[in-house]
Amino acid sequence: MPGYRGHLAGGVAVYIPLAYALSSYANLFTATTWFLFIIAGALFPDVDTKSMGQKWFYRIVIPVLLLFLVMKRYVSFIVLSLISFLPLIVNHRGIFHRLWFLTLPPFAIVAFLTWYKISDFQTAFFLAIFFVAGVISHLVLDFGFIRTFKFRL
Repeated sequence: MPGYRGHLAGGVAVYIPLAYALSSYANLFTATTWFLFIIAGALFPDVDTKSMGQKWFYRIVIPVLLLFLVMKRYVSFIVLSLISFLPLIVNHRGIFHRLWFLTLPPFAIVAFLTWYKISDFQTAFFLAIFFVAGVISHLVLDFGFIRTFKFRL
């Protein structure tokens, strides 16, 4: 069970070949964004415990919540507030360590962003790919390759 440094190293180890394989689609800004998303994915499964992932999750969520209030986006504020409580009420290595749970939301967000023309499909899809690759690196380091891809509810 590696700490956050081990998960960061795992994210970097996955980033290098994946970014190289997709380098024809990237410039420096895109490659940097991909890197941030793979690092976020590598730390995210530990959001359900006191960890670096949880610390960064709430450092991002709280300003976004304040922004929603200032913009009078009350429905968005309520939905994000409810979602932000989920890591506090679940067990560690529970739902946030399930591959299906951590893969469906990023691709649902891709569908939402492209359906409402907020982002182009390619950009959103690549960001989801890098986030999920980071998640997979985290789960492989925690459980090993076989247990990561074994379907567990």
